[in-house]
Amino acid sequence: MGARIRKDDLERPFARGTFRSVARGVYTDGPRRGRRCVIKWFHGKRIADDVAFSNDMKVMATTREVLRRFNSERIIPQRISLNANDVWMFYEGGFGRKGRRVLVEPFLENYRKWNSNNGWVDTSSTWAQIMQSLSHYSFHVTRGALVLCDLQGSASGNSAMLSDPAICSQRREYGSTDLGAHGIAKFFQTHKCSRFCHSKWLKPSHMNRVSSSSSSHHHHHHRRNAAAARHRQRR
Repeated sequence: MGARIRKDDLERPFARGTFRSVARGVYTDGPRRGRRCVIKWFHGKRIADDVAFSNDMKVMATTREVLRRFNSERIIPQRISLNANDVWMFYEGGFGRKGRRVLVEPFLENYRKWNSNNGWVDTSSTWAQIMQSLSHYSFHVTRGALVLCDLQGSASGNSAMLSDPAICSQRREYGSTDLGAHGIAKFFQTHKCSRFCHSKWLKPSHMNRVSSSSSSHHHHHHRRNAAAARHRQRR
């Protein structure tokens, strides 16, 4: 399978973010021949590609697992999937980029964004509310380890397709878009549970109460032991 991209599209990508650019292309062979695709590449030197692509693949793997569990629990009747992407390489032409790796995936119509990795959320439609629920669910199902966010893609009818999600994790292990505990806190600062969220789903406030209770119990236990020690000394 291959794809073709025009020099004009490569030099003037239709989307350019902090870390990578996105240009339109066309599949030239294989089962998707003739269909439109998007080609994404990271900014910076080639030596940084290994780390960037490794982090990207890690985000994709975790996203697929969260979606598998979300869909299997039938939280909503609709199904959410992750757009199929492949790591390819510029091999002919490339306009000075020969040998550089790129991500290639099918072009999505009616592309939209539902939340960010820094607290912005859209709740203006049913699908937007579902996506906020998915982010909340990711925190719950991973026991507070992360939030799947920066949700964007295309949705219609009974299905949605995500592209380029980000993950904010407590250990900050998902690359440059992982804002860590700060990103998790920002999501929950603006998130308001809808009918798609379950009341028993974990929230940071629940974890804080457990931590506080545990700390209080430990402190009380320590004071009791200290008092017992002083009593023994007096005897």
